[in-house]
Amino acid sequence: MANLATKKRYKMVLFPRVLQGIIPYSILTIPLIVPVSMLAWLIIQAFSDRVTIGLIPGHFTLDNFRFLWEKIQFGTSVYPNIWPVMGNSLFLT
Repeated sequence: MANLATKKRYKMVLFPRVLQGIIPYSILTIPLIVPVSMLAWLIIQAFSDRVTIGLIPGHFTLDNFRFLWEKIQFGTSVYPNIWPVMGNSLFLT
C-alpha cells in the first residue's frame, strides 16, 4: 500500500516539474517561429531563379551570386567582381 502512495506522490511531483521545464521553452519558442521562417524563406529564395510565394523554389540556380566570379556591367560601366575589392579591404584592415 505504501508503494502505491509513493507512486502517486511521485507522479504528482513529476508532472509540475515537467511543466516547469516545458512552459518557459514554449513561451520562448513560439515568438521565434516568425523570424526563423522569414530567414529560411530568404535563404531559399536566394537560390531561386524567380520570386515565388511558397517555400519551394521553382528552379535551383546560382545566378543570384554571379557577382562573385564575373565582372558586373551596370550601364556603360564595368565593375570588377567582388574578390579584388574584398582583398583590398582585407589588406587595408
